[in-house]
Amino acid sequence: MIQENTRRDGGNVVVLSTATKGRHVRRAGLDFSEGAVMLAKGRRLTDRDLSLAAATNHASLPVHRRPRLAVLATGDELVMPGTIPGVAEIVYSNGFATMARARREGCEVTDPRHCA
Repeated sequence: MIQENTRRDGGNVVVLSTATKGRHVRRAGLDFSEGAVMLAKGRRLTDRDLSLAAATNHASLPVHRRPRLAVLATGDELVMPGTIPGVAEIVYSNGFATMARARREGCEVTDPRHCA
């Protein structure tokens, strides 16, 4: 019997409706089986994965820290955006795209900027 179809009367529980045998009973192994791989190695964990780990009674998971990336642009022909390029100079742009993509993929990114 589910709690919603009962009420408390002092120290007793009163059943308010007829119970159907087997209804609201979940079979063992319905969600997952013992020994089943729930989270594959190398997977980037999501909030749903953490909930699944908790549901399978794992208090902790072995993980690795996020990769770190430093983008270092070299070349005396590069100038920062917002600068008017002189003769034989170009505006630095590739590093910004590289850093944005790396952040989107989960990297910690540092930007030491341009080293001529």
